Amino acid sequence: MTFRTYAIDMPIRFQHVDAAGIVFYPRYIEMMNNVIEEWFREALGCPYSELHFQRRLGIPTAHMDVSFAAPTRLEEVLRLELVVVDLRTRAFVLEHCFTCGGEERLRAVHRLVCASLDDLRPVPIPSDVRERMTAYLRPPERVGAG
Repeated sequence: MTFRTYAIDMPIRFQHVDAAGIVFYPRYIEMMNNVIEEWFREALGCPYSELHFQRRLGIPTAHMDVSFAAPTRLEEVLRLELVVVDLRTRAFVLEHCFTCGGEERLRAVHRLVCASLDDLRPVPIPSDVRERMTAYLRPPERVGAG
């Protein structure tokens, strides 16, 4: 079973780094949001302007586990990748992997919930968006196979 990985490249600018010249860890969270926003716009066909203002939906973070493997420096270029590892009716889980020159810099598991902007309650992911998400759904790994 094949699945897609969504990826963008992000040059590290002065705005991303701390006094040591490495990415300040909260900026990685902003980068995760950036890649998700681009994924919604480009791959899922639902830009945030449509999601928020027309459909009155948001996708707030419910949980996040982040591991930092190595520092990223000013002027390096990060490859930001995401795949879907779980897709439910009202929520989805992404795995983010950020690399530079093939070296892993960050890995995160990120659970988001589809919510109404009117009452902030969870609601089903729109069927057209959910259908497009399935192309990025990684099949579960089989343990003990073979």
